[in-house]
Amino acid sequence: MTAIATLSLFADCPLPGCFNPVDDPREPCGDCLALFGNQLRRSGREVTAEEFTAAMAERDEATRTSYAAQRVVFEATETEPTEPAEPGVEWRSNQTCWLCEDRRKCRHDPSHPDRWICRTCLDA
Repeated sequence: MTAIATLSLFADCPLPGCFNPVDDPREPCGDCLALFGNQLRRSGREVTAEEFTAAMAERDEATRTSYAAQRVVFEATETEPTEPAEPGVEWRSNQTCWLCEDRRKCRHDPSHPDRWICRTCLDA
């Protein structure tokens, strides 16, 4: 999925996850002020709107980079290799193999029908 950047006349609320428009990028929106009330505190350091906008862009870019890296890992692990189709054989994830005692994708052991066995131990 590709994000589409849109230009706006107003800055977004500086609180993470809130995209309500604000006049001053250093001030939270009215909704956030109502929700968080006295939990929000002003910083003791005064910064210009441009400095603040640059700092928030840097913060948001780091978050986007982190999310992109997580998405790559998730998409790589999302698909499991499929077991060869064997009629009447059911493979189940997260079973404890009775030989190696690891949790893997297993099937009932042909020689011990009451036990689960993984592909590695079955082929050995």
